[in-house]
Amino acid sequence: RRVLAVFLSGSAAARVHEPLFTEHRDGYGEDVRARVAYALGVTEAAETEAREIIANARASWNAATSGYDVALGPSVGTEAPVMPAPSTFRDETIPLVTPASAFALPAAAIPMGFGPANMPLGMQIIALDGTPSAAFSLGRTFQSLTTWHQHRPNLTNASIEN
Repeated sequence: RRVLAVFLSGSAAARVHEPLFTEHRDGYGEDVRARVAYALGVTEAAETEAREIIANARASWNAATSGYDVALGPSVGTEAPVMPAPSTFRDETIPLVTPASAFALPAAAIPMGFGPANMPLGMQIIALDGTPSAAFSLGRTFQSLTTWHQHRPNLTNASIEN
């Protein structure tokens, strides 16, 4: 099932770019071309239904996070991939960043270590009140207590699995 926030933003973006897309379809990368073509086929009824689902999800999110300043989550599902990223990377990452995106909440992504392939791990800090200061403040505090943001991956030792 497609993530609804991406569904809606993709639909809106596709409508804006429709004239350019129609004229220069072959100039788009294969993956982008497929997403734009799909988004252009989204009906008004499907978009309305998606907005209702997002509103219900936001109400559940607000109830679950009431009383907190921030929510923490992974930036991506695994450590950062060595380029080129696997074809599944985008689809695996979108569900993790959907709350901030769908609910228009500011988020900061900060490094928090390295994984088995010696590539960075990231954490997103989502500001629940809609203002970035809580996310940036916690991010700054985390970085003052750790040195992960100063480390760089050793790409000569990074494993490439594609």
